[in-house]
Amino acid sequence: MKNKKQVLLIDGNSLLYKSFYASYFLLEKQSGRDDRGNPINALRTFSTMIINLIEIFENANIFVAFDKKGLETYRTSFSFYKDNRKKMPEELIIQKPLIVEFLNMMGIKHFSSIKHEADDIIGILAKKFSKQNIKVEIITSDKDLLQLVDDNISIHISKTGVSEMINYNKFNFNELYYGLNPNQVIELKGIMGDSSDNLKGIKGIGEKGAVSLLKKYGTLENIYENKNELSNSLKSKLEEGIEMGRLCKKIATIMTNDDININFESLSFEIPSKDELINFLRYYSIHSLANKLERKWF
Repeated sequence: MKNKKQVLLIDGNSLLYKSFYASYFLLEKQSGRDDRGNPINALRTFSTMIINLIEIFENANIFVAFDKKGLETYRTSFSFYKDNRKKMPEELIIQKPLIVEFLNMMGIKHFSSIKHEADDIIGILAKKFSKQNIKVEIITSDKDLLQLVDDNISIHISKTGVSEMINYNKFNFNELYYGLNPNQVIELKGIMGDSSDNLKGIKGIGEKGAVSLLKKYGTLENIYENKNELSNSLKSKLEEGIEMGRLCKKIATIMTNDDININFESLSFEIPSKDELINFLRYYSIHSLANKLERKWF
């Protein structure tokens, strides 16, 4: 198993926002801007995280998935979906094209689609590679992706950048996730909802109650089928909220059965021009990373 193929799938949106907000305080200082005063805090942090991930997963092929502006999926047809999220800050909008340029400078494949959210892109590729017996490592801060865990797929939930991550895999999942299994992630979302996506779930049933019900009955549908075994209060909540629960479960379900024309071999990366990469970093005043690459990589 030592020489098993390995691929690193990175949730670009998750890393993008984490990079920006983790270093937001630097925007008030010159260290968060380049020599011309333009914001580069997210660019510096994102690029440093990518280099760190390459060093941690040194034998892995790499891919980054982003959300595309103007997404048109079945989820976006529901007006409430993610309706509570703030718009991307202007200082980050400015930096996103630079982050994409950095990935191009690194020779790292990235992709976005108007028909697939980043989660779905990762889900489709993760299951595709898993079926090929390729070891899949997913980097994100979005626990929706935990539903993908299987024999070949591990999820690394970022806490502090990529220096501190919680690794969910087939061996520890039950211990780390409420005593449940990966298939029950969407069941839990259906019942208790998810405030980050503005999913309401079943009104009146919170985390503790949802977990207890799932440990006994396994799925949302099985809970509903056995509602007569429950207290009158719980039974009433289920009857009133079952349709919203089913909808939230559907929305939380990551697409895995579609296909995206990306194969494992195409995700092997090679820096097109080391000089151009270093010049790019220095132009945007990211001297510490440029120095590190010159000293350790080149």
